[in-house]
Amino acid sequence: MVRRATVSAAGRYGAHLPSRLLEGYQRARSDPAPLDGSDELALIDTRLVEIVGRLTSGETVGAWVRLAGLVTELDQVLAGWESGDDQDEAAYAAFQIARSIVGLVHEAVSDEHAWREIRELIDQRSKLAETERRRRLELDETLTREQTRLFVGAVFEILEQHVTDRTTLAAIAADVGALGAGDVRGAVPRAVARRS
Repeated sequence: MVRRATVSAAGRYGAHLPSRLLEGYQRARSDPAPLDGSDELALIDTRLVEIVGRLTSGETVGAWVRLAGLVTELDQVLAGWESGDDQDEAAYAAFQIARSIVGLVHEAVSDEHAWREIRELIDQRSKLAETERRRRLELDETLTREQTRLFVGAVFEILEQHVTDRTTLAAIAADVGALGAGDVRGAVPRAVARRS
């Protein structure tokens, strides 16, 4: 026996969601335009601006130059230590340089994480923008029932102005009515048969 999932007033997942998520879930279910991705695009754009703003200098070459300078400085301090310079002073200088190197590495890693997130967000944005573009094209190419009803009504008014034979008008109305009812197979052969 196959059990069918029932959808309650709370929705398919509402009964299983924690209460802190239920209100947002219900709001999303009642969204009048659930396929509209413009809000999501704006959210991704906002996050992109925030992440780009957190980037440090953004200059990878500059970071490597600074790191090379710190390593050279550390190398000099260690050479002085080995040659008998003040051990405490050399240890403190080495410690300060090491802290600078650690900070620079953390900065570079943070930038790399930010750039990775930027690339992922741009990829998500591209996919979402393409989906939204296709959705909008489909909306422009699709007639609602009301638009179709108005179009057919306008066509009939035009026909009534130009076709004076009431029998022909009745036949056209019957065929269009059959098309509207989904009887494409019946309406087309009748129209072809009348032409022969």
